[in-house]
Amino acid sequence: MLSGCAFFPFPHTEQVVPSVTGIVLRDGKPVSGTHVFVLPHLTRNGCEVSTYSAITDENGHFAIRGDRDLALFVVMGDRINSWGICIGEPGQLVEAWRARGFGFPPSSTKVECELTHQPIERTNEPAVCRPNGA
Repeated sequence: MLSGCAFFPFPHTEQVVPSVTGIVLRDGKPVSGTHVFVLPHLTRNGCEVSTYSAITDENGHFAIRGDRDLALFVVMGDRINSWGICIGEPGQLVEAWRARGFGFPPSSTKVECELTHQPIERTNEPAVCRPNGA
């Protein structure tokens, strides 16, 4: 038997990507018509288009539905998750939030995104988006 990980049959659901709600601002003013993407597995390459997406409304608000997958086995050991938020800016996607941790992503989160903040420089610190509107 391999040490560190074990697989046990036990059908259950696992959080893949959280539900994300929030607002996108530029200089404190709402930005409408902007694409917001949640990536369930943010890679070192950064942003890309995702099926988990929304377009901000006239008040800059967006809501992206989360997702859970059916898993047939329980993996014993520390699972590491990495997910993020990317925002479409003219000609580019801006990495606005990066989250990493043990276990699964949260079921939901709320963010406030200010496009005039500096994009993430490959750290765990939020830059463009801040949690809970903080």
